[in-house]
Amino acid sequence: MSAPVDVNVSLLHAGDVFDTVGSGIGRVDYGDYTVVDVGAGFYFDEGRRHRLGLRLENLFDEDYGTSIGRGRRD
Repeated sequence: MSAPVDVNVSLLHAGDVFDTVGSGIGRVDYGDYTVVDVGAGFYFDEGRRHRLGLRLENLFDEDYGTSIGRGRRD
């Protein structure tokens, strides 16, 4: 029989991500960060069909870019 709890840790590392902006601005870095998520759960039955879980995302409160966009004047 396995324990009625589980614990998990998730690591997501983004490497070298950048964009090159004109008008003399040059290279703008967006990457080189790691996001850590942790979670835990408790199973209510032996068949492990009913679970109460808790998940904390971005444990260390990192600031990071999720996308790079660019606009132009019309």
